[in-house]
Amino acid sequence: MITSKTPPRSLLLLIPTALILFLTITKKSPQTTSKHLTSTRRNLQTFQDHTKTLERNAIVALVPNNEGDLHDFCLAIKSLSVNRVVKPTTPVLVYHEDDLIDDSKYDIIKCTNNPITFIQVEFDFPRGFDAEKEYEENWKVAARATNRGRRLWGYAQMIRFWTTGLWKHPAVKEFDTIMRIDTDSCFVSPGEDIEDSELPGMRGRYVYRSDGPGTGVNTWIHDLFSFTEKYMKKHKITPANEDLWRVVKDTWKEKKTLPVFGTNFEVNRVAFFLRPDVMKWHEALTEAEPFGVFRYRWGDAQTRVLTMALFAKKDDISNSVLLKRHPGTGMGEDCVLNILVFRVLGDAIATA
Repeated sequence: MITSKTPPRSLLLLIPTALILFLTITKKSPQTTSKHLTSTRRNLQTFQDHTKTLERNAIVALVPNNEGDLHDFCLAIKSLSVNRVVKPTTPVLVYHEDDLIDDSKYDIIKCTNNPITFIQVEFDFPRGFDAEKEYEENWKVAARATNRGRRLWGYAQMIRFWTTGLWKHPAVKEFDTIMRIDTDSCFVSPGEDIEDSELPGMRGRYVYRSDGPGTGVNTWIHDLFSFTEKYMKKHKITPANEDLWRVVKDTWKEKKTLPVFGTNFEVNRVAFFLRPDVMKWHEALTEAEPFGVFRYRWGDAQTRVLTMALFAKKDDISNSVLLKRHPGTGMGEDCVLNILVFRVLGDAIATA
């Protein structure tokens, strides 16, 4: 029989302590001394290229230069270190545009002991896509997330980066797997399964790990299912994963929407994404008519499911761990607050 009793007063007093710790970990670092700044600059130079490393797996993030994303990303990489989700030697590749200033890079370096490599990317538009003309008809896609300080078309460029751009960059070819995190990703524990101990890698034959498939909303998928069927017919593609393709078809038929993976945490086998047939499919999504990512904001959460259904065999992705949520993942400051509160309460219970 379960009985309820009031927690010890000493335990309750620890909650304000956790809140103070939360404010401490999330507030902006104070002005550094000249000596510390010099040291940080030396670290920045040292961390410039960690792609030539004995580590075969890396963490990758795309970080926009705005206060909100930079703040959240600091929490994200802190949570990886604090909760021992990955080894301290695991390299972190930070992709960014040309507006990420040195001071922001210094702040990112101070958020983790893992080696950081900053890689600048330039976002252009696919050949044949007139951004100015398209803005008049698709301003909702163009302006997506600009209220958070991101650039015009920035959200579509982010989807394009994770779909095609990343796999064209030479740095990722130095690794066997890359683990994607978004700026608002967060980890509250290292996980308990053997696959969690492999992060940011995967064992053996596996090519993909994420959370899902779940059911997505019926927005931002205009013509995506019919486009996929036409592409399969044109290129004579038989789904490699018939079970997952059946989920896609049934979800469309019954709910007029598509399944999704939780792409704010995913582990990707680089060799799979560099396969010519996979790259050709991704190019069709982002670089050619109908320019679905730019016109209709086709999401990578939906297209990842389609990619795995079309090109990855069932045994390459499906078991009880690879397609379920990592037990430690969360999002944003609520996640970090949970880390601190539960750690303090847990210590108190253990010593009670």
